[in-house]
Amino acid sequence: LERAVVRSADRTIFVERPVGEDFRERLGVDAGYVPNGWDPDLERDAASAGPPALETRELTLVHTGKLSGDWGRHPGHLFDALRRMCAEDPVVAQRLQLVLAGRLDHEEERLIQRAGLEDVVRHVGMLSRAQAMALQRTADVLVLVTSPTLVWELPGKVFEYFGARRPILALAQGNETARLIEETGTGWTVPPEDVEAIMARLKAMLAGGATLEYDDARLEPYVFPAPAEALQAEIERAIALRASQTGRRATA
Repeated sequence: LERAVVRSADRTIFVERPVGEDFRERLGVDAGYVPNGWDPDLERDAASAGPPALETRELTLVHTGKLSGDWGRHPGHLFDALRRMCAEDPVVAQRLQLVLAGRLDHEEERLIQRAGLEDVVRHVGMLSRAQAMALQRTADVLVLVTSPTLVWELPGKVFEYFGARRPILALAQGNETARLIEETGTGWTVPPEDVEAIMARLKAMLAGGATLEYDDARLEPYVFPAPAEALQAEIERAIALRASQTGRRATA
């Protein structure tokens, strides 16, 4: 069914590059890349919303949305890294906080309790999208957790994080999320199951800060209107292809 649909289309487009690579290699389809992106018009919503009040710490990490997910996406290694850092140096609990906005399931709550992270992890509950975006702008670092096996994974909140213009710590390796963070220079990537690597990055942030300047030129393809213009170009290509095929049939 997939093969029939993709091969019968005038033009196929994709938002994650591994999907397009798969279509080309497996199905012989020359698909076009149209990324998702950040809409600057949403800045008004973020500016008008009030984020939850937070304690002042040297390093505030913020994650918005669901932590766990399909294909092995799980916060356990992040929690383990925080637990081990606090065990090595109890002062870490007063220097660092991880703020979670969104629904926590029972297993995630148990993981936090087992790790003894009640003084480090703060759950602010469910927020509206505008409130979540406002919270993102208060962070020192924004956190992403991705699957260790899903190569095309690219959560939509990556583009919200771009809009917040805060450094991103992505637990991501060998997937589209890691590729995009590295391509845009918007943060750091660490293997999602490597507790030592997560600890090393967090310690580096505590020791030297987590400042990072966004490069507008590298972000441009992922900020509207660029994605809309890319889609327009693909639509025009499909129209031109259909017109050329119609013309050939008419003269045959």
